Amino acid sequence: MAGLFGSATLGIGGGTLSDLFRAQYRGKAVAIYSWSPILAPLVGAVLGGFISQNTTWRWTFYASSLLSIVIQLSGLIFLEVTYPPLLLRRKKARQAKATGADDLYTEYDHLDEGRVQVLSTNLFRPFKLLATQPIIQILALYNAYFYGNIYILYANYIDLWTNVYGEFIEIAGLNYIAIAIGSSIAAECCTLINYAIFRKLSSRNGGTGVPEFRVPIMLPATLFFK
Repeated sequence: MAGLFGSATLGIGGGTLSDLFRAQYRGKAVAIYSWSPILAPLVGAVLGGFISQNTTWRWTFYASSLLSIVIQLSGLIFLEVTYPPLLLRRKKARQAKATGADDLYTEYDHLDEGRVQVLSTNLFRPFKLLATQPIIQILALYNAYFYGNIYILYANYIDLWTNVYGEFIEIAGLNYIAIAIGSSIAAECCTLINYAIFRKLSSRNGGTGVPEFRVPIMLPATLFFK
């Protein structure tokens, strides 16, 4: 269940950035957004060490649940809709009510579907793509390998400091700060480099960018990871 609900953050976050920024400016926004999924597990590990050492292991779940409630309520209050079709449909409804006109339309009207249809389409689309598109399959394996290695590192990193160096668990957890700092610097540097590559390749392509222009940095990054 944690994975199911947590995955929404990555999907919705990327979609929101696409709604708010044009492709040529999106790299800077991604650089800031990329901090969260990198820092959050590490900050959680540091706090979890203090919580589990001074209370019980159950409070690691209580604390994350309470934090999730606060974040959810804050999102409901402060976050606004950015999805263009929905915003335009709402604007059309307001204008139709104010003017009495019944011939208003938007460029997305042909996409207007019922909620059940939209939900079923979006739930089944990822599985359909994964089953039929080789590029999706390759990238899924690629990300599974990297995320698997990263979280194995996160899970076992603290054992080095507790079992080998004999540190208390809350003090050992502070060593995650080093990974957090290094990961943040690396994420920002790679994002800015990727943004520069994207702009250069786009200029060579007549000013039009395509998703493949963000791929070149993956090869050297993969080699460094190994």
